[in-house]
Amino acid sequence: MTATRVGLIVTGEAEALGFAVALQQLWPVDVATFEVLRNHEDETRHKYEAFTTSKVSIETVSALRAKIEAVAGTRAARVDAHIDRLVQGVFFHCFPLKRRGAMDYVVVIDDLELVNRGNERAVLDVVRAAVERAAALGKWSDSVRQDVRERASFHLLDPMLEAYFFASPSTMTPIASSLGRVIPHPQLVQGRSCERFEVSTSDAPFFATPGECPRFRKSEDRKCPWRATEGQSLAEHPKKYLQYLCRAGAPNGFCTDYRETQEGATALRVLDWAAVFARGAPYLHALIEDLEAMLGPPPSGSLVPVGEAVALTSLASREQRPELDRVLRNV
Repeated sequence: MTATRVGLIVTGEAEALGFAVALQQLWPVDVATFEVLRNHEDETRHKYEAFTTSKVSIETVSALRAKIEAVAGTRAARVDAHIDRLVQGVFFHCFPLKRRGAMDYVVVIDDLELVNRGNERAVLDVVRAAVERAAALGKWSDSVRQDVRERASFHLLDPMLEAYFFASPSTMTPIASSLGRVIPHPQLVQGRSCERFEVSTSDAPFFATPGECPRFRKSEDRKCPWRATEGQSLAEHPKKYLQYLCRAGAPNGFCTDYRETQEGATALRVLDWAAVFARGAPYLHALIEDLEAMLGPPPSGSLVPVGEAVALTSLASREQRPELDRVLRNV
């Protein structure tokens, strides 16, 4: 029996280097293999550009829908929007020029980002519009569109990958090992799920106005990586808190030694799934639910929790919106 091939389209450096390995922990290679897919426009890159780094709006959805109507039945020009390229990658990897390279399933994974917290439905509407646009641009047949509905899905990390590294002390150990030193114990608000991460005010230095990082010569590069950003809650930003915990020693105390390509990828590859699921993570659970529907439960048993809040990207949530035509497995 041939293993099912699952291709991952990701938008982060750590995800590009670690997500396939992390998922392979759960399913043996004779059942499924996971592969991070190269950018179809630049095969030297293993990631795509995220489209959620700024707030997604209904106007964005309307603009995309207008584009669909404008290009329907015409020869379309090159598409520049990040979301368009991301979705074009789905079609490309489901139906490559050489059929032997086709994935059985393609899964897109992107960060929700704090700026889109509470805006999840608009994010999914943008994805829906982009899939419709890609189908129109490519003049894909109804059978191809149906195939994509069954073989491709879109998932979110809420608000970003680093939130899951705080699931338990064990999930932080690989980061400390990569740095070769002990890192401070995180001071978090207790009783929160991974996806409702919040730093406790007891860690006062994190919230203090930071200085500059003197490692860099240009002034714009010397900004402290965990400085507060307008429109985002510093207390709820797991990546900035991780950068702070991994801060360098004097005289570089406002610099960080955390690197997505090193510490981030290392932590993801050995992610303690049990610890994450014990804390609660609806959006990550939605991804695992989708994979279990594709592959069957892992040999250790189903990881899908019972009674947890349902994320908008879950298959169950999709079934609760029958008024919408499905364009992907879960959208």
